[in-house]
Amino acid sequence: MHLITRYGLVLATCLLPLLAPAQVITDATRAAAARDSVLHQATAIRQNLESHTSSFRMQARRLGTRRTITRGYAALSQASNTSMGEGRLSKRVLLWKQTVVHRRGGSTVETFRGFSNRQPVLWETRHNGRVTYQRLLQLKGNTPTSNKGGYGVLNGSYVHWNREQFILPAPSI
Repeated sequence: MHLITRYGLVLATCLLPLLAPAQVITDATRAAAARDSVLHQATAIRQNLESHTSSFRMQARRLGTRRTITRGYAALSQASNTSMGEGRLSKRVLLWKQTVVHRRGGSTVETFRGFSNRQPVLWETRHNGRVTYQRLLQLKGNTPTSNKGGYGVLNGSYVHWNREQFILPAPSI
């Protein structure tokens, strides 16, 4: 019994630093720099995805009065000499999806999701044109639309950039 407790204590001591959250950094300049890094990287990813778009499709039910969904696709190049000796066109690949919802009170909520190799790369939510949530995911691989910068989340006044957590100062009124 005493042996199990000792191993449990050693195991808990080794795993505790991995499970505990990192310390939140409250330095205003570093937090602003991390926020700007997340915004800059997200803008670069979004522009890269939109530049690789070959076609897009809009879907607006009820004449688009409330919700509009737009999807951007990249056409794959023609397959080179298959085993049958003929080339065939592959399906198009979804690069991004944007949903715009107009609410009754006059506000607008926009959600943008970017994909690379069918995996999410960017998730962005805007309320009346102001970014309220942004998430960047780092992918493994070397694709033209993959995120080479880092991992980041911007959620209100909290910023996660790579492995550090920041809190933005409250704006002075």
